Amino acid sequence: MRNGFLALLLATAGLQAAELAVSVGVGPSKSVSTPIGTFSGVDSTATFLVDAGGKLIGLGPISLGWDVPLAIGGPSRAELSAGGSGIYAYADRMQFAVTPGVKARLGLGLLSPWVSFGIGGARLDQASASILSGDPITGTLNANRWAFALSPAGGIDFKPIPILFLRGEVRSYAFRTPEQLFNGNSQLRSTWRNNVLFLGGIGARF
Repeated sequence: MRNGFLALLLATAGLQAAELAVSVGVGPSKSVSTPIGTFSGVDSTATFLVDAGGKLIGLGPISLGWDVPLAIGGPSRAELSAGGSGIYAYADRMQFAVTPGVKARLGLGLLSPWVSFGIGGARLDQASASILSGDPITGTLNANRWAFALSPAGGIDFKPIPILFLRGEVRSYAFRTPEQLFNGNSQLRSTWRNNVLFLGGIGARF
């Protein structure tokens, strides 16, 4: 009975302090030059973020809540690996990512700085090219794969009027590169990448 009451209390608190924000931002991208031209993951690095959350517990101006950000699009990166058998190029771009987690907030009147941390998955668009020594033929492959993703973030909300607020944040998506498309580029396999995004948006808190 007591556990059920506690669960209901937490759920009610979350619903009463729910928020939804939409943001857009950009992050760095990387391309590499190969003997067959520039190899890049994507032309655009824009990211669209939808972030839903709610308050779980609070103590004065400090509160802890749940956070479910959905990112669509993201920075790209390309890398080059040279070996005795030839050159291998690899590029990927984050298609989307979902990283549910927790958010800690400090309420200071009009301003509310916050930090969050989430764990989830990211879907990647991948492309790879092999340029073998002594072979004029270049091989290319494309694939889509999931990657385990971590998402720390920090930002500040400015709430000049009831309900609505403006948000600025810095968010990072860190994940290990999934299985490479060519076995020859072992230097590029299973490496961690870290994408830093700078976003601004608007939201509503109920």
